[in-house]
Amino acid sequence: MAISPTGVVPRTARDRTPAPPRGSGPRRPRARSAVPSYAALLLPLLFLGVLAIVPIVQLFRMSVSEVGPQNIIGDWPFAGAQNFQTIFSSSDFWHAFGRSFVFTVVLLAGVLVLGFIAAVWLTKDTRLSRFVQGLMMLCWALPPIVTGTGWKFLLQGTGPINDAARSLGLPQVSWLGDSSLVLWTLIAITMWANIPFAATVLKAGLLGVPADTLEAASLDGASAFQTIVRVVIPQMRGIIATLAVLVFVYGFGSSFNFIYVVTGGGPGTSSQTLPYFGYVAAFQNFQFGIAGAVAVVSIVVVLVVANGYIRSTGKEAVGR
Repeated sequence: MAISPTGVVPRTARDRTPAPPRGSGPRRPRARSAVPSYAALLLPLLFLGVLAIVPIVQLFRMSVSEVGPQNIIGDWPFAGAQNFQTIFSSSDFWHAFGRSFVFTVVLLAGVLVLGFIAAVWLTKDTRLSRFVQGLMMLCWALPPIVTGTGWKFLLQGTGPINDAARSLGLPQVSWLGDSSLVLWTLIAITMWANIPFAATVLKAGLLGVPADTLEAASLDGASAFQTIVRVVIPQMRGIIATLAVLVFVYGFGSSFNFIYVVTGGGPGTSSQTLPYFGYVAAFQNFQFGIAGAVAVVSIVVVLVVANGYIRSTGKEAVGR
């Protein structure tokens, strides 16, 4: 068959086969409707609304209302900013706020540094490292009431630690009775309970650093310290930042557990942080509006820090 001047080969009569009728060919699968996927989200959203959003809305309502034991169930008269003015004019509130800040900053620094050191050691795949990591995770998984009660027994005036110091001729320390020392003792206990989690997270980040990068740094003559500071930590910046936010949120907003179990805020008010100050206002003084205002302040501080982290990571992702 010759090619036509237009460059198109004409079809012969045999080539002109009729097109198959509609519907006789294989059917293409129809696109699934998006309705079932949205319907699957209804139950999680319902739980989120009931367990998180509704309590937060009620908390904000309580912070701007006059709420006491006589009307906790009933109507709450609107008080405006009166509760916030009360706490901002209280020296006890600012002392508790300062203790929360110190507690959180020292806890954050200690958990990150000691957790990183522990993570570097745990990357060695030995029987001892695996045993220690398992023991650390067991300590981390213990309820705070168990951990706090154990440390309270060890650190009390007649506890095993002071007994050991006495037998060695060392001076006894009032770990839980000295108002200038008790906050640091609580920070150390909280740090001990959170280092296993930080070490596990940081170990995962260390194992994710490419081996070629470490070999290149070694060939360039970098020491172990220089490799960690200039190579490893920059590549783990996202993991470290996420862990730092988690520790900050825990320290500033959830430092209640060990304080309640170990010292009860004492001696006096020397170990009261912001969460414990709110607890005293609500369940000892029955000033629920004041407690709501304290909780709102804590939430705002945590949101500011979390928002700063999200914005910084977003800019970093865009820069890449």
